[in-house]
Amino acid sequence: MKAERIAEMTIPFVDNPSKRLYTVSMRKDRITVSCRLCDKSFETRPYLISIGKGKFCSFRCYRTAKVGSTREHKKEKYLRCVLCKTVFVRFVSHLKRKGSGKYCSRKCLGLANANRLTGSSHWNWKGGITPRSLSTKKYRSWRTAVFQRDGFKCVWCGYDKGRILEADHIKPWKLYPKLRFRVSNGRTLCRPCHMKTETWGGRMNSNKSLTTS
Repeated sequence: MKAERIAEMTIPFVDNPSKRLYTVSMRKDRITVSCRLCDKSFETRPYLISIGKGKFCSFRCYRTAKVGSTREHKKEKYLRCVLCKTVFVRFVSHLKRKGSGKYCSRKCLGLANANRLTGSSHWNWKGGITPRSLSTKKYRSWRTAVFQRDGFKCVWCGYDKGRILEADHIKPWKLYPKLRFRVSNGRTLCRPCHMKTETWGGRMNSNKSLTTS
């Protein structure tokens, strides 16, 4: 009796994803249908058919039917790159996002953004104000000349230990562009003394006497 019971429980359940075993008595309510993909006959339950399942004989047929080329998300569309005019292929599902499907590669996208977001077209455009660069050769030469003229010493407090010495513009960089690299417009200050000046940081913007003069 036990041997017969074990033999009954070793029959595989074909269309069950969990691959659980079932007994012979469970086959009474089963029917034979054909797989929608490969036309292979297999057994399933009427209940599964009523709820929209039991259509495929195996997981392989199920996956093939679901991700095959017949589904919308696998349909391909030929497009032409806006920048380099190269023909490329994209899936239809990838084109649902706004602005997609214009460029064939990230390289073309980067070049297009560089051209589109340059100058007044950029969101952070400030009218062509040139940023103050402290790493240019011209600025470094001007700073060294100011330090040498003042003997590498703060002209206010006399600090001469280096490290925190800075070259300050007597007349602001922003308001006097012609005097930016004149040694006569520079002075050597230590960091504490530099922070006491009227032009330190954004202090000049709030000082109307400097901006109007």
